Parts: sequence; structure tokens; C-alpha cells
Amino acid sequence: MGSFEMRSPLTIRQPLLLLLCSLCFFIFLDASIYRTNLYQQYILKYFWSPGAVFQRAYYEGKRPLSDKKDVLLIGNSLIDVAFSSKLFDSDFPQAPFHTRKIAISGTNEKVWFYFLKHVDPRHQRYQAIVIPSDGYIVDSSPEDKANFYQSALDALTLLRLKDWPGFVTSFPDPAIRRRVQMLALFPSHAYGPDLQDFLMNPKQRLRDLADLRKNHDAMFYNSNDVLPSSLDGLKIDYATHSVITMPEGIEYFRRFGIQQSLSVHSPEEYKLFTQENASFKQEWLTKIIDLYKDSATQLIFIQMPRWPVMWPDKAPLPDAPDIRNLLPKQKNVTFFDDKTFEYLEQPRYFHDAIHLDTKGQQLFMQTFGKKLISLLNPSIMPPK
Repeated sequence: MGSFEMRSPLTIRQPLLLLLCSLCFFIFLDASIYRTNLYQQYILKYFWSPGAVFQRAYYEGKRPLSDKKDVLLIGNSLIDVAFSSKLFDSDFPQAPFHTRKIAISGTNEKVWFYFLKHVDPRHQRYQAIVIPSDGYIVDSSPEDKANFYQSALDALTLLRLKDWPGFVTSFPDPAIRRRVQMLALFPSHAYGPDLQDFLMNPKQRLRDLADLRKNHDAMFYNSNDVLPSSLDGLKIDYATHSVITMPEGIEYFRRFGIQQSLSVHSPEEYKLFTQENASFKQEWLTKIIDLYKDSATQLIFIQMPRWPVMWPDKAPLPDAPDIRNLLPKQKNVTFFDDKTFEYLEQPRYFHDAIHLDTKGQQLFMQTFGKKLISLLNPSIMPPK
């Protein structure tokens, strides 16, 4: 009889090992494509939120320091609409510093922290950093910023490997946290649609990014949104939470924003929203302050004009905390007076529910510029 060769039976460890190796290879391939400057700088769509954050961080990080000291204004669309570096330089040529605006719509304090950590690792790049607030007294808006998944997309290109564990755990909701974990392991989870869009029209994308490389200063720092039409004439019935009069010519998007701002919640919900907002602001603004605790950089908080009329879904509760009492006291931390821009909280100075119109912007710029120069360089008298 011929010899009979015994084969070892297939064990469960073999397919598991193959699966593990395949997973590791896929993670490596995924990272090799999407976590490189090659993709992020030359392919990623810059007017999509992760691309916008990356491009601003990239160009700000590589920009040589100017002949004057720099003051950075970081924030979201509130400061983007209200402030223009180009107009500031024109209105205040005597200012002994340059202003740089890094404002990305929809971002919040969590993203700002990682942005500053990324572009200013030595904490000495700026004379001052201006941080806008939508109100020192914590409001009761139902935003749940702690579980805002968009923040993970916004911060995606800013996070280093060592940042991810703490970033993932910063999302309290288990379902959201799992999505962020997937994003940490597989950036294609976010970038897949962007790559598909690129492959549909690569020439146009490459042209857009080439234009950006030539004109990024004008497109980012010197941008100036013109919002000419105001809400002048808007009147609210607070008893019924409805609009009494709406200005003519208000398009759907602005009408929708106004109706959303009139939403009403239960007292228990308002209390919960206030607690969540206070906890979020305290955590991430404290992180920013701690980042600069041993720095000469001044951190300047300003309360932005909050509303054209007081919105029910943003009105603070009577016992709502004040962030000025929640944050660490440091000699390099300053707060503008909360009444500085209250005079702008009128319908005639607002374009929509939260953004100033062009006239409001001009007045904001004048007040802000004088206050900023007076604070940082008191020996210089700004024009009246």
C-alpha cells in the first residue's frame, strides 16, 4: 500500500490570522492614501469642511512671520462675517500688528483647540489670539456640541496619532463615539465621497486647488462677505413665539433660520441644554487657555453681537453660569466687556438670525479695532 500523508486539520487561528493581516494591510493602505499631505493638499476639496480646515492650517503653518506682530482671530461664521483683515488694515493703518482671520463655518471650541495646537506648537506665533463667544452667559440652545460629529470631520486633518484616544473619548454618546472610532481607523470613511467626486472631474478639482495655491491669502484671510440686506422691520410676538412682521424680500433660508430660533422647549430641556453647553465651553476653552499658560500670547475673548432680537432658544436661564467664572484666571487672559457690542443687537444690523449685515460689520469693525488697539498698544490713539 502507498504511503498516507497526514495533513494537520485547519484550525480557527489560521483564518483569524489571515483576517487580522488583511485588516492591518487595509488600515495601512487607507492611511497611506488619505493621511498624507499629497492627498490633502493636492486632491482634497478645499471648500468641503475638512479640506477648508486643512488648507487654512497648512498655509498658516508655513507662512513666514510678518514684519509686524500678528493677531489671530479664530472662529466660525460669526467672526467670518463680522471681521475682515483687509478692511482692518485699511481702517487702522497705524496698528502695530497684522490681523489674521481663520474662520471656518460651523466649527466650535473643540476644533479651535486642535487648530491652535497644530499651527502654533510652540505657543509663541501670535501677539494675541481673539476668541469669539456667542455669549458669556451660557445659553440654552439645543446644539449638543459635545456629540457634534461634524467636529470629527473638521478636525480630521489636524489630529496626530497621539491625539486620537482623547479625541474619541470626548464624544459622550456611544453611537457617535463608534463613528469617530471608525473615522480614526479608516479615514476613507469620510474621504470616500470626496475621492469619488474628484474622479468625476479631476481637471476642475486640480484647477481649483492650483488657484488656491496662488490666491490663498485673498481667499482666506482677506475675504469679506457682503450681506447688504438687513432684518429691519422684524417684530416678534414672544407670547406666541411667532413673527408679527417679516421684512419684505426675505428668502426661504433666512426665514427658516428665524423660525428655528423661535422654537420652544420644556424647562427641563432648557436646564439640560444649559448644563451641556456650560460643560462643553468650560472643557475646551480651558484646554485653549492651558495651551498658552506659559506663553506671552494674549488670549482675548469677545462677546459677539448675539441676535437681532432675543431668540427664545438662545436666551440664557436666570441662573445660567458665566464662562468668565468657569475658566482659569491667568494674566494673559482678557475679556472684552459684555456690553461692547450690545448696541448692534438690533434687526437693522443683522442679515439673518445670527450674522451681521454689511452696516453691522462696518460698525463692529470700528468698535473692535479701537478696543483691540487700545488693549494691546495703549500708547497708540486710534482714530475717533
